[in-house]
Amino acid sequence: MEFTLNGYYTLILATLVLLLGRFLVKRVKFLEDFNIPEPVAGGLIAAAVVFALNAFFGYSFTIQKELQTACMLMFFASIGLSADFARLKAGGVSLVVFLLVVTAFMFLQNLVGVGMASALGLDPLMGLVAGSISLTGGHGTAGAWGGTFEDKYNLVGATTLGIACATYGLVAGGLIGGPVAKRLINKMGITPTAAKNTPQTAQATEVATQEAMFERSDNVPLITARDSVSDPIGTVTKLMQAFAEAKNTPQTTQTTEVATQEAMFERSDNVRLITATSAIETLALFAACLVFADFMTGVAKDTWFELPTFVWALFGGVVIRNVLTAVFNFDMFDRAIDVFGNAALSLFLAMALMSLKLWELADLAGPIVIILAVQTLLMIAYAYFITFRVMGKNYDAAILAAGHCGFGLGATPTAIANMQAITDRYMPSYKAFLIVPMVGAFFVDIMNLVILQGFINFIK
Repeated sequence: MEFTLNGYYTLILATLVLLLGRFLVKRVKFLEDFNIPEPVAGGLIAAAVVFALNAFFGYSFTIQKELQTACMLMFFASIGLSADFARLKAGGVSLVVFLLVVTAFMFLQNLVGVGMASALGLDPLMGLVAGSISLTGGHGTAGAWGGTFEDKYNLVGATTLGIACATYGLVAGGLIGGPVAKRLINKMGITPTAAKNTPQTAQATEVATQEAMFERSDNVPLITARDSVSDPIGTVTKLMQAFAEAKNTPQTTQTTEVATQEAMFERSDNVRLITATSAIETLALFAACLVFADFMTGVAKDTWFELPTFVWALFGGVVIRNVLTAVFNFDMFDRAIDVFGNAALSLFLAMALMSLKLWELADLAGPIVIILAVQTLLMIAYAYFITFRVMGKNYDAAILAAGHCGFGLGATPTAIANMQAITDRYMPSYKAFLIVPMVGAFFVDIMNLVILQGFINFIK
């Protein structure tokens, strides 16, 4: 028996799934340690319940797709609206080089995925699902592309498989990043004791800044690994503000810490509030992105540049953001964009997960385990031999390698947690904490979409 849920029931169930996820993450240490997002924690429980109802009673559920699609499009629009190309300049040459390193890995990740899927008798598109779609892309990208593959290419189980691979990636990315960085650091002869006693001369500002941002025990910082699970894009904005504030301040430890805390900690006398007016302005930006996406989807249909609607939503956000800021000097309210985008992502994931059909994974389990094992080994080897060497073969490069392991298999929060664990033991890395969140939060998503579309065009 199949039950069809309208928009009202879909929304209330999605919010209940999110509340369940929040409860589980707070109570289960494993979920918190590996930065499992709240929608994923609650959604997998909901999916298990649906699976049991189907197995024992023959019940199945269909949710209202229009609401789920709208939330998905809003999330990708928020990525585009946050992609300010002026930030590339702030990151310098190192950011561009790291982005190229990550882009090359995504291409290799998909090449291995497609090759192994074909060798194991699966549809090559399944290799993309077990490649950069779910691993570098994460749960949001997995849900979006999974739905596209199911609707357009009749690829049964693509969404379920993508969510499963993305969840594995979060755990695996958190497990391998630390050991990779530790081995690289040990080869350089850096020990925790030696690092702690190194005179803070050339890196005085960076060290003081990072202590204020990540290591202060007498204040509650705005940025944490858990914070970035629910607000990955907002994390980048806060980092940029803090580093800019610290770098423009006289470089004494006390002054730098004060300036950084003022930039990092919300203060009631200078925080910009999300009001009804700002909410309407932000919704207008999202609406413009969605209209652009709908228009371009129709224009590009059955042409060589046909793309999924969510890709056009992202590109629309990029165009709107950079035109408004560069041409019209418009002051974008990043925090409001983050709030709306992250709320939309949470609702989308909750709806996608509670409608998963886990029984579709039965025939795919064995081959996918093999593909994921190879992808994990590939990530370790690439970070160790390529990322580390290209980024300079120094301490910062080792921290960047740990971060790459985090979002190359998992997500930006996993990368931040990896780097935090290493810098807590050794010494801060201003460069890594500036570059990784910027690349992992949105620039990598843009490059990932370009690479994926190229692979899809080649395969099909």
